[in-house]
Amino acid sequence: MLTKISNNKKYLAIGAIALVVIIYSSVLLISKYLINTQAIKQLLIQQVESKLQRKLNLADDISFSISWDFAPNIELKNITLSNMPNSRQTQMLHVTSLKIKFNLLELLFKQVHINSITLFKPILYLETIQGVNNWDFNLDTNSNADNTAINLHIRDISIIDGVVSYTDHINQIQTLAISKLDLNANASNSMFNGTLHGTLNNIPLQFSANASLVSKEWLFNLTKLQINNSSIDGKLLVKMENKQVTGEFNVSKLNSA
Repeated sequence: MLTKISNNKKYLAIGAIALVVIIYSSVLLISKYLINTQAIKQLLIQQVESKLQRKLNLADDISFSISWDFAPNIELKNITLSNMPNSRQTQMLHVTSLKIKFNLLELLFKQVHINSITLFKPILYLETIQGVNNWDFNLDTNSNADNTAINLHIRDISIIDGVVSYTDHINQIQTLAISKLDLNANASNSMFNGTLHGTLNNIPLQFSANASLVSKEWLFNLTKLQINNSSIDGKLLVKMENKQVTGEFNVSKLNSA
């Protein structure tokens, strides 16, 4: 009797594993049919270049995978966006890896819902030359390019190990240099958190904060803002309906030098 029960459990386990394999394979095949990676790449290049009037380059290889929750994923590597003319840096932006996670259920109904977008090690060069900022794109709304509408629903955006610098070439100074930037914004639960380390006017800078929206009230929690030897932390509550702002902050080791 015990042997029979043991065999039944073994068969159930084998059946469960087989079912998972079948479901995973089916999801993989369906997702590859629904997601044309090359079409996504070309559409992305076309839309960015027509709007920003900058050159966008993507690596040829686009990897495709299925995550543990059966969500389809694509990964694009070595993404670069060209800078404006006469810039010191050839590229304004370089992203080592960009991962996009889709909602499988919505894809089955041919709707593009993105669960998450993650940028790994983006490097952003901001600069001002003769009063012109390289982030002023002068968006071309009358472009002759194909203006195919893209109705995207993005739930979560993350930046991991980002680097940002800003240089004012008039004064020949690097005003801001962020050596490590981590950000996460979630639209489904209206939450945001971020941390950064760097320098501001060559003064050490550290920042960490999070925010959340509940019942038309924004709660901002500044966990750390440290510039040189000065440190600030506190909370801020913003009530959207009556435009009321309340909060308190703690300042220690205040040093204006």
